[in-house]
Amino acid sequence: MSWSLFEYGNIKGITDLFGNSVLDKNPVTDIHHIWGALLVSGVTISMGYFASKSIKKSNSIIPTDKLDSRNIMEIFIEYFYNLTKDIIGPEAKTYFPWIVSFSIFIFFSNALGLIPGMVPPTDMLSTTLALALMSFVLYNYYGIKKQGALNHFKHLMGPIWWLAWLMLPIEIISHLARPLSLALRLMGNIAGDHMLLGIFLGFGVLAFITPIPIMMLGMIVVVVQTMVFTILSIVYIAMAVEDHH
Repeated sequence: MSWSLFEYGNIKGITDLFGNSVLDKNPVTDIHHIWGALLVSGVTISMGYFASKSIKKSNSIIPTDKLDSRNIMEIFIEYFYNLTKDIIGPEAKTYFPWIVSFSIFIFFSNALGLIPGMVPPTDMLSTTLALALMSFVLYNYYGIKKQGALNHFKHLMGPIWWLAWLMLPIEIISHLARPLSLALRLMGNIAGDHMLLGIFLGFGVLAFITPIPIMMLGMIVVVVQTMVFTILSIVYIAMAVEDHH
């Protein structure tokens, strides 16, 4: 990880509260991803508050011609609602609040890495694994809620009963691999992109010129990785709640 403003938040008294890392069992000494996540959460919650306030104040569904928090939030909400509806169908509104929450948090977390002195919280497996596990819990929860626990489990056995002995372990491994692949894909791409940007920023006088193409590429990575995580989460929910015959 390159230098960031969040390093000043690695105060020993605070890091001691986290004890040892669950992943590598070593004492936690770097909590930049937590400060970054708190910053992103604060920004997005504030944007949502001001967007809601703007709608109530104007008492109109017609947005203004300014690029304010309301327009930014409406762009996210409209796009991802239509995307969720196209994949899941009319029931999209039930699952949409979680989907748009994923998309907004991941997008702004990824984009934070494009600001000099900032490190994206999504460049740490701790953050991306938490998001992936939440997606895993949600689609299983909605699947059980819609189909019932027995039918949701029967779906793991495949369409033919005499192949259940083969399909069950394959499906279990597939489901357990989903959160891991979501977490590693997001973390790997964002960490690699931010590392590359950090290398070019260290080129002295060329630091103001060479990062421009890399930042443009980084913006593509920010959008693509947000889309990949969000779309896969939508697909997992759609597969869990669909009627099985």
